Amino acid sequence: MGYISAEHGFYYEGDPAFGDLEVPQRPHHTYEWNGEAWLQNVDLALIEIREERKPLLEEADHKINLLEDQGLDSTEVRQYRQALRDMTKNFTAGTVNWPTKPW
Repeated sequence: MGYISAEHGFYYEGDPAFGDLEVPQRPHHTYEWNGEAWLQNVDLALIEIREERKPLLEEADHKINLLEDQGLDSTEVRQYRQALRDMTKNFTAGTVNWPTKPW
């Protein structure tokens, strides 16, 4: 359990020293209390996904370059990279489905 500050509206865990509202524990920091339940702030979640995705895209680009320099097929890595790019298009609140690396 956690608490929503009656005065400031922020979430905290600990002692309800000021008679603040007791709420279920926040599932993730991208969730906000709407007065009845936790709802994911999709904009915050997408920012986080993009930050986590960036090094994976860079890694995939590097892998594609290595494969093509060696004259090898890069189709699977290109499909993986496209799946990473499509994550933000197909995102629904509460779910993040990361594609599996083909290597």
